[in-house]
Amino acid sequence: MVQPFTRAGVLALLTTVTVAAAQPQAARGRRVTVAASPHLPLPELYVAAHVATLILLDAPIDKNSVQLDSERVRLLDVGEHSLSIEPLVNPGEEERWVLRFRYADGAGPEWASLVLVSHPSAVDQRVDVVRPVRPPQPLEACQAALAEAQARCQGPRAEVWVLEDRLGGAGVQSEPIEKSEPGGGPELKGGWAYRLATGVLVVVEVQNLTGLRPWVPTEATLRPAGGAAVRVRTVAVRGGRISPGEVVQVAVEADLPSPDAVSPFTLELRDASGWSLAVRKVRIPQVDKESAER
Repeated sequence: MVQPFTRAGVLALLTTVTVAAAQPQAARGRRVTVAASPHLPLPELYVAAHVATLILLDAPIDKNSVQLDSERVRLLDVGEHSLSIEPLVNPGEEERWVLRFRYADGAGPEWASLVLVSHPSAVDQRVDVVRPVRPPQPLEACQAALAEAQARCQGPRAEVWVLEDRLGGAGVQSEPIEKSEPGGGPELKGGWAYRLATGVLVVVEVQNLTGLRPWVPTEATLRPAGGAAVRVRTVAVRGGRISPGEVVQVAVEADLPSPDAVSPFTLELRDASGWSLAVRKVRIPQVDKESAER
């Protein structure tokens, strides 16, 4: 005999159906492509609170380079070709959480950024993340790259003559640069200021803190305490960049300061986005009497 539904039973059944319908369904394994440049839209991953998402990668990554909001997303596991994450809360309707990591093979794009968002009816439990396929280079481009590489290999042979010209028959004069106090960004670990016959060379050791993005200073300003600023010729980073946790040398070559320039100098290093490090109390050696008489 079929028992009639009570009012309480009907309400319980409707509540169960409503809750089940509100739960996002697991999306079938999707495939997304990493943006080839920062100007392109970032691929989105659909996530939900307490639902693990496995991210499979087509190239090895630097396990120590993963960046995410640890207060909102838990990093469950990091492998050479995979990431596993679990949000602790659901992203808001307008929230877009960014997950970043660096590839370890040196190919481009070097960094990948994925946006974690909520979806009303789907959640990604597995996503294949691939790099964009680069079109084959024409023969002319390959020949130009080969010629540039050959030129770099031959360049060091002439460096001894460049050094001789810069010394100008005199010795190298130098002044130490002291370590600076921590300030929450890249830190100065010390360095030296050299005075040559044809210019000034300032070499400092900079540490990029763990958790920050890689830093590549490309511009510099050298200003005295009094007088006109000194023209900067070159800014060079040993190894090309300063990764999080690394201590790397940065060299700045500049013109000789004018005689009326008042010491000490301040050297400001900046990257393309304007992120900067001020190196204060830089003292450029004065010309000694023996060198002046020569």
